[in-house]
Amino acid sequence: MDNNRKNETFLSIGDTKKIFDKTFKKCITLSVKAVVRMINGIFGTDYPDDSILTYNWTEFVKDNERMNMILADCIVTVNGEHAYHMEAQTYNDNEVVFRVFDYGFEHAKRNAVKDENRYVMRFPKPVIIYLYYEYNVPDEYVLEMELDEEGNQFDYTVPVIKIPDMSSEDMEKKNMVILIPFRLMKLRSWVDKKNKKMTKSAEELKEFIECDIIGIINKNYALGNITYEDAYKLKDYSLKLRDYICEHLGAEELEEVQTMTDHSFMTEADIICEELEILREEKEKWQRDKVEMQKSNDNLQKSNDNLLKSNNDLQSELQAYKKKYGDL
Repeated sequence: MDNNRKNETFLSIGDTKKIFDKTFKKCITLSVKAVVRMINGIFGTDYPDDSILTYNWTEFVKDNERMNMILADCIVTVNGEHAYHMEAQTYNDNEVVFRVFDYGFEHAKRNAVKDENRYVMRFPKPVIIYLYYEYNVPDEYVLEMELDEEGNQFDYTVPVIKIPDMSSEDMEKKNMVILIPFRLMKLRSWVDKKNKKMTKSAEELKEFIECDIIGIINKNYALGNITYEDAYKLKDYSLKLRDYICEHLGAEELEEVQTMTDHSFMTEADIICEELEILREEKEKWQRDKVEMQKSNDNLQKSNDNLLKSNNDLQSELQAYKKKYGDL
């Protein structure tokens, strides 16, 4: 491979990683309710929807001389007590367990509690989430550490979640709906790379996007598992991922799929705009009616005042008549 090809490949991988990392971070910072429910589903916890989440995005200095930084995909603390580390992967990497351990160690070190001559370090509970992979990955990674010459050891175990192997229903069961846009990564596995052709028909791809992606988002919004804003953003992220993946896969059928499914993403935006326009018009009408009603009230009050004045004048004239001529 010549240098130009190497540079193109490097930039492509870097750009891809950047897009997926950015989307992952957006997904896991949606509404508190949606994120807490996903933590409960992944880690088997039972936190209430109104829990307090603290995101630990601070970079750690790994090498003081080179000032290299490491940044965990997401370490989030729930209710100021328990921390959870979610590390996303888009390619096979057996060394990811070392990075997860590094991130966990740096977080635990930063939050260590000193008790006289003893330090207590609490590691965040970790999980590796594979958004995509090409070869087999294990169900868990184990880092075996021997602590002394006597053979005392500790196993640092990190479970693995493999989205490519999960159905939309599986993701719902684990409350992982906010990561549903990454189901679109399956498009990569349905490409015959040699012939640049899809192994699924355009209709099958359309059904997958509209049912397994958009349909699941709509369903969970209707069930109250995610907020309206969550649903809108998840559709937006899905649209951007769809376009990016389709563009970089280069299969001709995907252009047709994009055209066929555009309305599935855009209809929601149109509905929002229409609803906002309707609300704006209703507000303006209400304000006009309020002004007209106020005018009517003012006119009614004036009429009432005039009627009262006329009645008072009539009473005065009647009293004057009685005084002059006696009772009728």
